[in-house]
Amino acid sequence: MLRTNNIDHERTADYAAFARALAGHKDKAACLRDTATAPAILLIGGNPTEEHPLLAWNLRTNVRLNRGKLFVANANPIKLERQAKATLRLPR
Repeated sequence: MLRTNNIDHERTADYAAFARALAGHKDKAACLRDTATAPAILLIGGNPTEEHPLLAWNLRTNVRLNRGKLFVANANPIKLERQAKATLRLPR
């Protein structure tokens, strides 16, 4: 028993296949640090505010301090839409 509520895990993709696909291709994936300074970010699905608070904080800070442009495409409304330059509601 771990006795903590601070565990988050959601396996939605085959990570091994994803890693193989990116192997040998420079600059194909961004790291968390990149989200703080990227000039534009397209967020498709998910809810970083609930699922990854540090990512959500990076995105909000980027929009506020660096004038980064956030674009959100999601089936459900999320808090980050307030910072988004544009949103697209995807069908469920």
